[in-house]
Formats: sequence, structure tokens, C-alpha cells
Amino acid sequence: MQGSADDPGLIGLAVDDIFSNIQKIVNREFLIRVSYMEIYNEDINDLLAPENRKLQIHENLEVGQPTNLVKRITS
Repeated sequence: MQGSADDPGLIGLAVDDIFSNIQKIVNREFLIRVSYMEIYNEDINDLLAPENRKLQIHENLEVGQPTNLVKRITS
């Protein structure tokens, strides 16, 4: 999924596609939110915060997304 420099894999291709489409639209500001989690043997792990293991995902109906994943904002 992660790939290499020669074969970027699913994550690399998806990120490239998102940002190439954003660059085509010049008069708009975008906010991108990404969760990076692993589901393995029925355990959910937040890969952006390795200390968060075996998460219980609960969706907040007001926000419409899982509420206990780490959020990092970069520009």
C-alpha cells in the first residue's frame, strides 16, 4: 500500500491525485483531513499516534467522523 519511489503504491497515488486536483483550482481554499489506521485481527490502531492501540471507534453524529483519532494540521 505504501510503495516505493519507483512504484508509489495506493497511498502515494491517492495523495498525488488529491493534490494535483487541488492545484487545478486556484480560487479556492481546501482543508484535507486524513486518518491513517490499521485494522488487524479485529484491532484498530491509529498509525499517526502509535500509542493509540486497540481503539474503539465511535462516530460523533454532529461531526460525522470518528472522534478518537489523532488530528494533525500541517500547511
